[in-house]
Amino acid sequence: MKKVSIILLSYNHEKYIAQAIESILLQKGDFEIKVLAADDCSTDNTRQIIEEYSTRYKQIVILERSENIGATRNWINAYNHCDGDYMCTLEGDDYWIDDEKIKKQIEFLEQNPNYIGIAHTLEGRDLAGKLIGIMPNYSKDRKINLKRYLNNNLFSFTSILYNSKKYKLSEQEKEIICFHRIVADFTVNLITLMKGDVFNFSKPMAAYRVRNLEGETNYNSMTSAVKVQRDCIKIINNFNKNYPRINLSKLCRTYLIGALVLRIKMKNKSEYKETLELAPKKYVFDFRMRIPFILIKIAFRKFFRKLNSK
Repeated sequence: MKKVSIILLSYNHEKYIAQAIESILLQKGDFEIKVLAADDCSTDNTRQIIEEYSTRYKQIVILERSENIGATRNWINAYNHCDGDYMCTLEGDDYWIDDEKIKKQIEFLEQNPNYIGIAHTLEGRDLAGKLIGIMPNYSKDRKINLKRYLNNNLFSFTSILYNSKKYKLSEQEKEIICFHRIVADFTVNLITLMKGDVFNFSKPMAAYRVRNLEGETNYNSMTSAVKVQRDCIKIINNFNKNYPRINLSKLCRTYLIGALVLRIKMKNKSEYKETLELAPKKYVFDFRMRIPFILIKIAFRKFFRKLNSK
């Protein structure tokens, strides 16, 4: 029987963690699961809730933490404990919506051994449970390789089921992933695609809870838009230093456009200039050459939004 290691990441998720665990336990299929509960020293009741479940379900193994180590090192530590034929990740504030998610993903990988992993789209839902949209919004299943990913054919890090035999991280790769204390999504995805191709189902199999309100303790709620742009550019810069042959210009441009939009809205020239200085110079040059076309696009979108709202 195949074994699946499921990394369950949590930090101050007391309002959500039970739903995440229940969605794992509802999975159907001919496989064994081990849930590696990696709680990063929550200051609320998350740990206690996980302990209650672990006493009832032997599949749940609690990974001990003596101090808060940040989301990326928390994931890497849990990864080091994975011993299944397959592995995947669920964040404690999200949940699975298809009780055959793992079954379908295993079947795909067994029928298509050339892929390193199988991902799927997510339902974006607000805190009231209202559907916001599908992420990424694909109408068809698709193969994603490194070239396509760099052209904005993205997939969710927390949706993918890996073939553990093919997905082996070196110590250097682990350190690159841990460059940022909290954000690791596209770093993990880029390293994954350097090892093999990923297939993405267009059908959503999990819900991503969008949390960006005051009082929430997740990264998006506690981080300003400017800092988010800068953090992502710093990650791209670090990745570029380690893998200079990989062209990350389009990814970098996405965040520089975000910085430009913020500069227009907030009218803060100094912060915009500081953000540009963080990016690799060759990408900044490419971006500046495209600014006139970008501004025209922004103007057209603004015009059509106003037109449609009338």
